[in-house]
Amino acid sequence: MAKLPHYRNSTAAMNKFEPVYLNLFEITMQPPAGLPNWTTPLLMEQVIKVSGLDVDKTPPAGVQQTYKGWTRSYSNAKLDQTFVDIAVDFEVNLDDANSMYMYNGLKEWCRRIFNPLTGEMSLKKDYAGGPMVVEAYNRQGDVFRRYTFDVVWPTTNINAIEFDYNSTDKFTISGFTFRADYWNDVAS
Repeated sequence: MAKLPHYRNSTAAMNKFEPVYLNLFEITMQPPAGLPNWTTPLLMEQVIKVSGLDVDKTPPAGVQQTYKGWTRSYSNAKLDQTFVDIAVDFEVNLDDANSMYMYNGLKEWCRRIFNPLTGEMSLKKDYAGGPMVVEAYNRQGDVFRRYTFDVVWPTTNINAIEFDYNSTDKFTISGFTFRADYWNDVAS
């Protein structure tokens, strides 16, 4: 006899399994040493969204061979991409000195890579930060997923400020992207 939809027929309901809430996460990040305007705990309070955690790379694209009109397919011998880009959205506040510390800190990090005002460029050892750790947890604070990116650096610039007399929006930095060549993804 088929089970009809009912609360008691649901394994998740009867075992009181909790859903995964997408707003229960924490991010910590260590920028490169010596950046002015950077207070790590304060900046991490400004994070509102993290995306791009698709660290489970799909199998390599296929290659084909043909024999008398019939195609056979194989997995490619190398991955198409071996890095991950993590996009982070930040809110921007003013501190007691009337400074946009979030904006200024990220801007200084970008200028560590390339400063368009002077043409100065740095080596990776000078502009790379890390680790960046993103943890997802349940309502009791038990971590069930941890992404650790040992070395990260910005690969996009900060979106421009656009003033608008008709807007009531606050300024946010959207899609600020960090690149990582290596990571650990630990699930419980």
